[in-house]
Amino acid sequence: MKWTFRPAAENSLVESLAQSLGIRPLTATLLTNRNIDSYEKAKAYFVDSKTTLHDPFLMKDMEKAVNQLETAVTDHKPIMVYGDYDVDGVCSVALLTDFLRQHFKSEITPYIPNRHTEGYGISKQGIDLAHKKGIGLIIALDCGITATEQVEYAKSMGIDFIICDHHLPKEQLPNALAILNPKKEDCHYPSKELCGCAIGFKLLQGLCLKRQINLEQHLLGYLDLVAVATCSDIVPLTGENRALVNRGLNRLNTNPRLGLKTLMGSKDETRIFHVDDVVFKLGPKINSVGRMSNALEAVELLSTQDPKLSERLYLKIRGYNQARKDILEEVMTEAKNQMSLQEASNFSNVLFSPNWHKGVIGIVAARCIEESYKPTIILTESEGKVTGSARSIEGVNIHQALQECAEHLEKFGGHKQAAGMTIEKGKLSAFQKAFDQAIGKQINNGLLELPIHIDCEVRLDQLTQSFLNIIERMRPFGPWNPEPMFVCHNLVNHGASRLVGKEKKHLKLNVRELETSTVMDGIGFGLGQHWELIKSGKPFSLCFHLKRNSFRGHTALELEVKDIRPFSPKEKALIL
Repeated sequence: MKWTFRPAAENSLVESLAQSLGIRPLTATLLTNRNIDSYEKAKAYFVDSKTTLHDPFLMKDMEKAVNQLETAVTDHKPIMVYGDYDVDGVCSVALLTDFLRQHFKSEITPYIPNRHTEGYGISKQGIDLAHKKGIGLIIALDCGITATEQVEYAKSMGIDFIICDHHLPKEQLPNALAILNPKKEDCHYPSKELCGCAIGFKLLQGLCLKRQINLEQHLLGYLDLVAVATCSDIVPLTGENRALVNRGLNRLNTNPRLGLKTLMGSKDETRIFHVDDVVFKLGPKINSVGRMSNALEAVELLSTQDPKLSERLYLKIRGYNQARKDILEEVMTEAKNQMSLQEASNFSNVLFSPNWHKGVIGIVAARCIEESYKPTIILTESEGKVTGSARSIEGVNIHQALQECAEHLEKFGGHKQAAGMTIEKGKLSAFQKAFDQAIGKQINNGLLELPIHIDCEVRLDQLTQSFLNIIERMRPFGPWNPEPMFVCHNLVNHGASRLVGKEKKHLKLNVRELETSTVMDGIGFGLGQHWELIKSGKPFSLCFHLKRNSFRGHTALELEVKDIRPFSPKEKALIL
């Protein structure tokens, strides 16, 4: 791992901020590292961004979309709510389906395409079903921004579209009634990085404002769905996204909807679900349905208020999730074997097998990055074509790389960090070479090494309960608002450090700082390989998050260690 320090602000700026807020310079450093360098920005970060929701009518086409939706619900016209099969799409469909049914008694047909037979985006099968059911309006969520042909096909049948999408638009937009997407060049909405579910929420917010429906009583209770979608889609947790996630997580931890409560399982009532819990525990369960079956079952779970139905659906989803895990391990083993045979000089991984399960290739791409830290595309065969999923690393725009290889692709779409594509079989080899060259243009020295971004160096005696309380107020953590990372040097084993876990892969640390004699405990998951250094008695450096560990009624500070290396006085001198 490569330890890198976030660019430090001028000492005078840190000191000025510390004085204006009445905080320690250490805390002021954390804030300036996040571009919070004034009293006004701090207020926006700690107060306004926790609660403030923008006026939805600031979004281009919102007036059109609300007027059209209001006409449809007032006239009791049937509506299709169409979404993607990932967490964002599932939560989006559940949100609009449940809200419009509950508050307007609307006739709603939820629809999510089958990943394996229809693929991503708007499908003709979905449009045909809408036509068969006499539906004249489709609301597309988390998809549709590139569906130019499909929208024209629907128009030929008398079906209109409202598109709520957050993916990058192309030059030609679909001829829809309204397109809600903050990334459109002519859209000046303040929050550019909303997920699809959040844009669907803004549409409902606009409808509520127009119909004078009380938001607090009738709409904000749906923010648990918006929070799950926002966290799972890995969008920046700044500005309005922070407000949506903060309120949504509060709902999730106090009074979640039945389906989410069932997925969360029985948990200690004092334990709080944070962003990571959503990303790594809730999200994969919801995603598994679309990967292994039809994601509409997940929509039904997130919409139902029937405890018996919720339990039946949960048991099915638990089965899908276990099947996904089993298939994932099998595909991952084969992908690792392919990676081991690739040229070390490659800038990317482009791996293919016609037998890999389409439902897990996105996860495999992400796992391969953990193994090799290279932009990765995992490809399989589907209906005579090669289809795949791409994931990128920090600093590499994978969508831009695909644009440079467009001549070898039948179609592609996505954003900087993730994308999907379809390729003709005969063009696969040419695409692999072209893609690796395109990635190579973006690679700088050291980029293909997993970075740890450190906020600052600390002494162990600076780590107090009150300091952790301030860190907790900086939540929710996520992209663009990372959890503070610290480094501490010149530590030694205080005597109680040991290997733990069934396979002794983890480190339970008990360390003492030589300069201050301060002693603290820590945990390093998967860091058992550093045991020889720890027990040698030689000094070392730790890179870590500061956590609160509660066990049997006792609460103490703990270091959640991310990396360990031998202490170098030269390195410390450079940092100071």
